[in-house]
Amino acid sequence: MPKVRVTVSIPLRVITHGARLSLAKEMPKVRVTVSIPLRVITHGARLSLAKEMPKVRVTVSIPLRVITRARLSLAKEMPKVRVTVSIPLRVITHGARLSLAKEMPKVRVTVSIPLRVITHGARLSLAKEMPKVRVTVSIPLRVITHGARLSLAKEMPKVRVTVSIPLRVITHGARLSLAKEMPKVRVTVSIPLRVITHGARLSLAKEMPKVRVTVSIPLRVITHGARLSLAKEMPKVRVTVSIPLRVITHGARLSLAKEMPKVRVTLIAPGLIETDMSADFLKAAPVKLPAIKPEEVAYSVDHVINTPYFVNVTNLTIQPTGEQF
Repeated sequence: MPKVRVTVSIPLRVITHGARLSLAKEMPKVRVTVSIPLRVITHGARLSLAKEMPKVRVTVSIPLRVITRARLSLAKEMPKVRVTVSIPLRVITHGARLSLAKEMPKVRVTVSIPLRVITHGARLSLAKEMPKVRVTVSIPLRVITHGARLSLAKEMPKVRVTVSIPLRVITHGARLSLAKEMPKVRVTVSIPLRVITHGARLSLAKEMPKVRVTVSIPLRVITHGARLSLAKEMPKVRVTVSIPLRVITHGARLSLAKEMPKVRVTLIAPGLIETDMSADFLKAAPVKLPAIKPEEVAYSVDHVINTPYFVNVTNLTIQPTGEQF
């Protein structure tokens, strides 16, 4: 049988034991060990179990620190090469859960990943496929403020964290939010006037501390607001405005001063006058009341008109001598 090959299967422990006995006398300090490739061990285990338990699969669990000892293998050939291990985070957390499941079954394993790590990873991932894509992070404001509170709670427990959001940001966000669902809705902001003036005072306090901030509100705005406010609660109430006549004339004078500086405004306030309108009142009075005649009022008006153009008689009160009211 010239094609038959004869091989001998010697248990590995016999070989290593023989080597130990052979070297024991000559080199008693030498230790004999055997380095068996892991694939040989697992392959042998598969063959051994293939007949008895064909459904059993043989796998090998190698501690990660053993794998990373590849540094020793590369240390001589490539001493500048560093061996690192990239382990998916889900593997680490899954392992931690399994490890703690028996000892502390009520413990939950969660992972806190810095946001900059997530965004940096996304940038690297997209850099090749979509180099023009920019990765940004949208963090809800409540998350930021909540984090700031927790961070300061121990160091400065008396510090309160608040957020100042520009009003234009809020209204712009509301417009974008409603643009699709209710495109016909317009978003406006109603800011109390005291808020606006208070903000103006704070803004000018440092730069111009001597400037005073006041508000001029048209009277029609005030009365219109009062009508709307009372319309529901007291619908039968009418809102009217009682303005002193001297206020009206003074306002007219200031309003015309720039546009028509040569126009003069005068307030003439006569007392009791003897006319058809006051005849019944004068007769019914228990005592005789002093009154002036219309001609005397006309004389005073003529006097005001004929004063020089650079003189403006602003208020003229005409009363009969001896009037008690």
